[in-house]
Amino acid sequence: MPGILYTGIQPGYTDKTLFLPSSAGSTKEYFEATYLTSTEEETGWATSLDFYGGEGSIYMYRFNKNHSTSTATFVRPVLVEK
Repeated sequence: MPGILYTGIQPGYTDKTLFLPSSAGSTKEYFEATYLTSTEEETGWATSLDFYGGEGSIYMYRFNKNHSTSTATFVRPVLVEK
């Protein structure tokens, strides 16, 4: 499944990676995904990470501050250790 692979660049994190897969139905020729990246900033609205690509390239990658929380998106859980 296509998606985006992030690799850490700061010292101590260069061996860390995070893979964000694309949406169901995506192919190598065209893929996309939307991930919610914040809690609601205003009722019904939050920030999302949107990406689109195909054939081994990312065409568009953006943070969308006007994402409707009534639209289905992926949510990537993160564990905070204390």
